[in-house]
Amino acid sequence: PSEGNATVVPPDDDLKEGIDKLRTTIIGSFTKGTVTYKTVVDFANKVWKSRGLIYVGQKDARTFLFRFNSITDMNNALGKGTWYIERKPMVVHAWGTSVSPIKTMPLWVRFDQVPDSYWTANCLSRLASFIGPPLCADELTSRLEILPFAKLCVQYTIGDDLPTSIPVMVLDPSTGAKSEEIVLVSYPNKPMVCSACKSLGHLI
Repeated sequence: PSEGNATVVPPDDDLKEGIDKLRTTIIGSFTKGTVTYKTVVDFANKVWKSRGLIYVGQKDARTFLFRFNSITDMNNALGKGTWYIERKPMVVHAWGTSVSPIKTMPLWVRFDQVPDSYWTANCLSRLASFIGPPLCADELTSRLEILPFAKLCVQYTIGDDLPTSIPVMVLDPSTGAKSEEIVLVSYPNKPMVCSACKSLGHLI
């Protein structure tokens, strides 16, 4: 029996054994709301079962553990950063690392009615930068050939406005005169962001 403030001090090898067991584990935390264990298990099996997932556990009402076969499988699952289950954001990070409040996230943006002269790397980049720093473009847009729309991924700062149109300046090819056109903007997977607290997962 322990007395006073005695501390349990396992041998280092025992402590390392526990750490090694969790090296291929992801922690998933819901920042807003809760989801049932069964719902999380069904989601994880659908998305990751064929990609090395071997175990799903629950630590508390908002925290879940996902163990994978290998570091590679785990890193592949970590790539997205935030997953949505029943429209609630679940932030994932490797076990043993801390996670900061989400301030930015990758966001795909579709631009319609892009002026013909804007189909260059520089002009498309400037267009995307109106919403956030550009990260990449989809395969078709990357060819820089005129299409019905352009699709680019930007680093979106959560809480910033998401415009539905952007005014752009163009040059008349004959006279060099400047005029303004409107590019339409939409979001294939628009995040739920509260206009009051500027956080993910609910609307006001």
